[in-house]
Amino acid sequence: MKPENTSEISRKYRVFFGYFFTLLCFSLLCTFFLFKTHKDQLARITQQDLDFNATQNKQFALTDRVDLLVKKMRLLNSNQIENNAFLVNEITSQATDIQSIIKNSDSADFVVYAKMLQQIRRALVVKDSISELGKQEEFLRMSLNACIGSYNRHAQQKINYNSERFR
Repeated sequence: MKPENTSEISRKYRVFFGYFFTLLCFSLLCTFFLFKTHKDQLARITQQDLDFNATQNKQFALTDRVDLLVKKMRLLNSNQIENNAFLVNEITSQATDIQSIIKNSDSADFVVYAKMLQQIRRALVVKDSISELGKQEEFLRMSLNACIGSYNRHAQQKINYNSERFR
């Protein structure tokens, strides 16, 4: 080697190793960020999976409760049960429990159940109104029959009195 090229060669080596070291650091940094991103994405996907499973479990539980509620509503509508007031009270309390579960959860997940509970509450109000009207009708019918009976007794007494007078 010539002495005049030695300084230039060593400078070129330093430049080469500087570039090589920079590229090596860059590739190691890319590998580090690749694994870090993979770890973060895996944690995020795992959390989303847990959230989805929790929502799905709540939905299964709500489905069972709503199915039971609908069965009780059908039983209430079939007039095969003697104590309608107890059944209406139980349906109302179960609907309130389901409503509280829905309010504690993300409401976007259970929109259908909230609408169904609204319809059930409306049906209960209508059924209660029909029941009250039936009771009022029965009371008025009994009252009318008592009035007709009283009128018939008075009319019969007048007929008997008038018929005895004209004999």
